[in-house]
Amino acid sequence: MVLVKISPVLLVLVVIALVVSSLPALSTLPKTVVVSNVAVQEEVVWYEAHSVERHGLEVVQMIRDCLDKNGPVKQMFNSQTARHADICQLPNGKFGVQVCTNDWTCEWTAFVKDKLKTLDQVVHYLENVGYH
Repeated sequence: MVLVKISPVLLVLVVIALVVSSLPALSTLPKTVVVSNVAVQEEVVWYEAHSVERHGLEVVQMIRDCLDKNGPVKQMFNSQTARHADICQLPNGKFGVQVCTNDWTCEWTAFVKDKLKTLDQVVHYLENVGYH
């Protein structure tokens, strides 16, 4: 047996060449596929572990599901952190808050403040931490 040092880039190229050469059906596929007047964009949201670690999976998932199903009852923005806060009313009557990045691609946190019973109280809480 002979051991040869090979760079990671070269190794990847060799593996790709082996895979492609072992799949002759690939050579029969069209080289270009044209789709006119269609734009597809997959929505991907990254979730930070903080939400679940601090507030629990059940609460966080309830907020996510509520926002997915019903949308927010109010949206607020914090210009200092460039984050949005979406407020939703959960089936149990409480209000959930999901805080996301400016482009809504990353959830920073999601929580329920049990002591806040009305939408006005939730809005006031968020205003006190810089949202408007």
